[in-house]
Amino acid sequence: MATMLMLVKSSFVVFMVMNSVMMVLCLVEKQLGCYHPTDSSCSIHTLTCPEDRRLSIYSLYYYTHPSTTTCPLEQDECETSPCCTWSNGDTLQPYNDQDSLDVYKTCSIQQSCSITSPYNHTTGYHYVEYGYECEPEYYIHDIMTTERISFRGGHFSLYYSGKDSPAKGLTCSCVLPKGDFTLKMQLLYIYLSGESCTRVTVTGDDTPEYTCNDDGVFISKQNNVHINDIYRITFNNLTSSNDDVIWIEFTGRPENASCDCKAQFEVRNGSWSNWSLYSACSVTCGGCNKTRTRKCNNPTPANGGTKCSGKTMMYSRCNEQLCPGL
Repeated sequence: MATMLMLVKSSFVVFMVMNSVMMVLCLVEKQLGCYHPTDSSCSIHTLTCPEDRRLSIYSLYYYTHPSTTTCPLEQDECETSPCCTWSNGDTLQPYNDQDSLDVYKTCSIQQSCSITSPYNHTTGYHYVEYGYECEPEYYIHDIMTTERISFRGGHFSLYYSGKDSPAKGLTCSCVLPKGDFTLKMQLLYIYLSGESCTRVTVTGDDTPEYTCNDDGVFISKQNNVHINDIYRITFNNLTSSNDDVIWIEFTGRPENASCDCKAQFEVRNGSWSNWSLYSACSVTCGGCNKTRTRKCNNPTPANGGTKCSGKTMMYSRCNEQLCPGL
């Protein structure tokens, strides 16, 4: 297939028990993809959650195989190449912040995303490991459309996206005081440009949770959990950049938690992305359909803008010759 991952994904489920009711919080996934030149279909990787869940990236790693492993680059060997799967003796390699940021920008809060793995022939990397969780959609609250925060099982998250809700002069805040139970906070993903970072603050008990530099701030999912009596997310005359994102997870039951965002947003009409490459033919004879897709995300419609008109998928017949012996 033109868009593929090279390993059956490994996964496990995280549960929470509240009031004697077991609730599924998230599906935790790991998937591998070939580290191949960008003009190879092997370099296109797709991360997918069920329809009612959204991607939350938590890790990105590169690996190399021992020098004895043969790694063909031919596209038709993507799925079977030993280069693209885990084996004993593999070595974990460093990644840079830009590679990680590209994955976060492309995939966060999406149901599915396609990533072209960065490639440099001098690195010697063989495959990429993506770690992500599939968060239930009903736990995720858009700051721009949420006034009173509802939560199920004491678990919820708040997010703002400059791509989904471009803002000019956005001045508003969310306030989350703890109730009878401990209120914990974890930063899932924050990216703010240099100017935006000076206009947005996240505090716990009035202490800032991050520091801006000249380029802004980028925080990937943090392992440490913050415990405070009151949290605030404040926007002060923000004119957003397209890549601005704040995504914060809370565990507990806040008392009278609310957001009050009243900015006048830009109405943005949707437009189609480019068509993907056609998938590979799944049979060598007898005929079948191969497909290609596109998405209404270039840009995504926002604030009452019109949706794209037309099809999201196209089909084409392939390898229709008769099979030998028929």
